[in-house]
Amino acid sequence: MHATPRTAAQKYLLVTPDAFSMFKAAEMLSLLAMTKEPFTLTDLDGKEIISSNLAPPVLFILQTTATALSFLMDRAMLVSRAILLPCSPKQEDFLGIINNRPNKTYKIETASYKRKLAFADKVELMEELNYALAGKKANLQAPDLIIEIIETETETFHGVHLGEARRKEYLQYDVKKRTFIGTTAMDNEISFIMANLSQIASNSIVLDCYAGTGSILLPCAVLGAFVIGTDINMRQYEGMKKEHRNKKIRTLLRGTDVFSNFAQYNLTSKVLFFGVSDVFKPSVFKPCSVDAIVCDPPYGQRESVSHTPETAKKGGNVYFEQTLPFVLEIFRFGDSCLKPKGRICFFIPHATDYTLPETLPVPGTYTEVHRGTQYLNTIYSRTLFLYARKI
Repeated sequence: MHATPRTAAQKYLLVTPDAFSMFKAAEMLSLLAMTKEPFTLTDLDGKEIISSNLAPPVLFILQTTATALSFLMDRAMLVSRAILLPCSPKQEDFLGIINNRPNKTYKIETASYKRKLAFADKVELMEELNYALAGKKANLQAPDLIIEIIETETETFHGVHLGEARRKEYLQYDVKKRTFIGTTAMDNEISFIMANLSQIASNSIVLDCYAGTGSILLPCAVLGAFVIGTDINMRQYEGMKKEHRNKKIRTLLRGTDVFSNFAQYNLTSKVLFFGVSDVFKPSVFKPCSVDAIVCDPPYGQRESVSHTPETAKKGGNVYFEQTLPFVLEIFRFGDSCLKPKGRICFFIPHATDYTLPETLPVPGTYTEVHRGTQYLNTIYSRTLFLYARKI
């Protein structure tokens, strides 16, 4: 991100998608912290949003600089759009944000949350803005200015639509559209969220020590990072030796490999290397050479796990215990190559009804930043953990 002069803080309403709520607050806070700009993030009642908020609202109030907002909108997967709000409900403050923009033509959009608005109610809300629209013409196709009216259970917000986040653009990297698809490839949207939680920036060096088919590293490369993938199984990097009998199957297609997706999206230059390495053996990386480790430790075929309820009933922690040794090796890797304040992000599977320990047995040189559980089905779930290295 290019350095820009610090600007005065402004007030924004953030509209977010109804998806992955357990990661929403942590993603926004991680990205805003990257800007090094002052900010406050609250709910509509003014209560501060913290990383551990696993059931955040759909609407947020953000007070920060235009620079910080621009970065958030450029990166966030869990923000849909931003609306500039006046600093107070006074008419002159609303006129101030209207008159600061080209506004010969306008369009008014209304939306309601947790309450239904009749057509007559919408018209009434629009007519309340007549004082600000004198001398301007409506243009529903290509307006200079879009005014948004957001109605909630307790409050009405009037503001200027600033634009959409790049969320939809990032969704185009969907796993199903990729040339090289692994049987357990990480979901595209979650991979971007993991990258944002890990505070990956342009030219960061990111390691996945359980790389598999490289599904997590592709979004990291999209965001400008240089990526390194290691895995103990070389066959993970290559397509099938023979064609699938069923032509509808697109996993591990013959003639494809771990580099195919990066070539597909013109990101080959972002790949430092993919290689074979055993995490239980000494690391080959230099100290302080990696900015973040983002990975999904091996825990077996997800498809088979979801069909074994009897396994989940044997105490509820079998998945967790099988994966934990692989997780602890991530931290050993981190000790050998992660930069100070570098982040480690990973998932651990467990039975849905299993209560996770309050702390994991990781080295004291790491601080847990966030954890959020993704419910998959009544048998099986997984929890994302985010750690930061202290030194």
